[in-house]
Amino acid sequence: ETPDYLGVGAVFATSTKQDARPVSYETVQAICRAVSIPAVAIGGIGRDNLLALSGSGVDGVALVSGIFFRLGYRGGMPVSAGAVRTDGTWKKTGGIRK
Repeated sequence: ETPDYLGVGAVFATSTKQDARPVSYETVQAICRAVSIPAVAIGGIGRDNLLALSGSGVDGVALVSGIFFRLGYRGGMPVSAGAVRTDGTWKKTGGIRK
């Protein structure tokens, strides 16, 4: 059975997996080129670094801490919750509001 997608990361330092070592932008690009299924970036993604993934080839992002922090579970870190990949670029689409 073929997986539906591949999680790639941690793409940035993250507090949810403290033993995870971030992979480089170039490694993310190489992984995305090497697989035929969607690649989803995970790890330390938030409003301040989301757009740094632009052009990397990822098909989506997984947000864990960014959403929970924003919702007040751990201190209210402001995070944009949405982005859409269009022709290899990311466009902010809004975010979670309190």
